[in-house]
Amino acid sequence: LTNDFESIDVSGQMLNLRNSAARIIIMNVHSGYARRILKIADEMGMVGPDYGWVVTDGTVKDAAKLLNSTTGVFDTYVQGMIGFMTSMCCADKREKLMEEFHVDA
Repeated sequence: LTNDFESIDVSGQMLNLRNSAARIIIMNVHSGYARRILKIADEMGMVGPDYGWVVTDGTVKDAAKLLNSTTGVFDTYVQGMIGFMTSMCCADKREKLMEEFHVDA
């Protein structure tokens, strides 16, 4: 894998997912990859009310990397995903994440 997240091409894998019956996708990747994958998913019509994205702590623990670098907010293709953090690896980051991104409904 590369550290140049913008250069990865997952369009073939995304096409396979889009053509399958799967509408709930579990993604276990680093947040840098998650941003690129979700952007491609959005371009392919795989983000929105017909799809659910569940992400693991690999994405959530560095959620700030998912922010748009220009606006400082989450792009629409990042909004609505569900994530979790395990207490074993991420307990120290949980409070910071909750302070920065938690919004009471």
